[in-house]
Amino acid sequence: GESRKVFSLSDDQKKVGARLGWPASFLLVDGRYDTEQDEGRIEVWFYPKVKKSFSFKNGRFMGETDLKETPEKYAPNPVRPTWFSKKLTKEDIIARLGAPSKEKKKMSDKDFGEIEAIFFPKANAYVCFKDDHLMFIETKVLKKS
Repeated sequence: GESRKVFSLSDDQKKVGARLGWPASFLLVDGRYDTEQDEGRIEVWFYPKVKKSFSFKNGRFMGETDLKETPEKYAPNPVRPTWFSKKLTKEDIIARLGAPSKEKKKMSDKDFGEIEAIFFPKANAYVCFKDDHLMFIETKVLKKS
């Protein structure tokens, strides 16, 4: 998976990773690729096993939250936050996550304009694109049979 890596972990993220491993799932918001103004990269890492999530902004640890609802049985999602950045296009994402579902949602956001939301079933991930570039990704844990 290292060949897919486009982003490096910060020291804070490495500390959490050293203690708990990769997150079972995560959420990442990377702002707009087309603006000079950096809105910052927000990541939330979910660890249902310890019922906690950890938030980072531009790699800096921002806090932890207790998870109320956690699945009894699950398999961690193998998709990694380091595989993504706002520089990636839809093609790059398909190369990482497999084929998207046919279902696409178009949304209009007052700050961002037109956004396209697509589900990637193989990766169990939702991705939002702005002008064909990654803006948001949320992965979910996998069902354990």
